[in-house]
Amino acid sequence: MKKPGSFFYLLSSFALLPSGRAIAQDIKIQPCSFNGGRWIQTRFIREGKGFRLDWSDGPKMTYTLTSGQNAVIQYLDSLGGRWRYSASSANKGFTLYNPKNGNKIVCDSQSSAPTTTISQLPGMTKPQLASLNALGIKVAVPGYIPKGFRVVDVILCPSTRTNDCRPGPTYDIVFRSPEGTCFVIEGVSGGIGDGNLEQTVTVKSKLFGLVKMGLNNSRYPKRSDANIDPIFTEWLTKSTRSGPFYKFYSDKEEPTGCTSKVPFNEAVKIVESLKWLF
Repeated sequence: MKKPGSFFYLLSSFALLPSGRAIAQDIKIQPCSFNGGRWIQTRFIREGKGFRLDWSDGPKMTYTLTSGQNAVIQYLDSLGGRWRYSASSANKGFTLYNPKNGNKIVCDSQSSAPTTTISQLPGMTKPQLASLNALGIKVAVPGYIPKGFRVVDVILCPSTRTNDCRPGPTYDIVFRSPEGTCFVIEGVSGGIGDGNLEQTVTVKSKLFGLVKMGLNNSRYPKRSDANIDPIFTEWLTKSTRSGPFYKFYSDKEEPTGCTSKVPFNEAVKIVESLKWLF
């Protein structure tokens, strides 16, 4: 499936105020959601007349108070975005609204935002697991995950997040390291085309048997752009006639927020370890 617009760019354009569980003076943590998306633990750190917000999945931004009169509180983020703040006394949370672009942030100290509740898939939340279980197709996941990698996003179709979906249920599970290296496991019901594997090796997957992987990697340069091409597999399936179909890929540029691809030997280990989640 094609990927939605930059989630991390959107995150860099909003603010929030102190509320939730205090862990030190002027530092508080509580789960927040952007435009109805998944809950993400956030860390608030006061700085002068404003504060810095650290999201547990990476982005950081500083915000400065610009208006607190006439019952209207506004904060200006580092990129120039203005946000209106309204408190919720019922749950000690708050809402931020950007009237220019319609973006909305809700923070709720009583909401649960687990980050490591699924032991075999670090970073996957219980709601994400439940959504995958209810999707309608079998879900393939890696049994081997390189050290430091965590699930940072689960993209499902059909979904309210994007209209750019293939026919039938689909999913992408995005894994990322602290350094920005990413890989994705994708599953689709159908509607696939031929892959573009210019260089291949054959590896043995525990789940799918012998499969081909693309060697568009700097260790195997045959073209001038080999270093920027992704590593990926052919479509993997138990039934070529009816699917579903699965793919591994690792890219320097997709999904947004990724800066490098996994080494080829690690990609092989991941593909060889694929298994059913349920």
